[in-house]
Amino acid sequence: MRRARRRFRRTGSNRALRVYLVSKARLGRWDDRYCAYWGVSTAVTRRVRRFITRGFAVGLVPTSTFRPGDFGSYHAQRRAADMGLRRELIGTARGLRRLRRFQAAEFRRRGRTRPIELIGPDNRRTILRGRVAPLTEGTPLEQQHDNHVHGAF
Repeated sequence: MRRARRRFRRTGSNRALRVYLVSKARLGRWDDRYCAYWGVSTAVTRRVRRFITRGFAVGLVPTSTFRPGDFGSYHAQRRAADMGLRRELIGTARGLRRLRRFQAAEFRRRGRTRPIELIGPDNRRTILRGRVAPLTEGTPLEQQHDNHVHGAF
């Protein structure tokens, strides 16, 4: 991480910044700049920040966090985030694999993190209301989450 930070300070390039931030995320350290790619709010709970940090560490970016008018949603309570892809990976097989791997890792981690919701492209690894609840292909909720991983805590 120190080497990445020095390179970023020396060059100031976006690539060097991304390498530095991924290094920081892999160490489990929060940085508000994780939310800068899509410009989402950083005003979320500590558990959501950890979710974002884990996602950023594997190459995902938060696409949605706080949505004030979304009543009935954990997003309005600052307790949820959606982790998606950078522009160059949207719609690619590589991007889909990355989303599925992250969702699988979060699903395996569920005993420690206790998510209320975990929804993504893998319908078998879905959690709703704190319980494992596989989704049926083609349902509205399933289709809304084919391009990102949603986590609420």
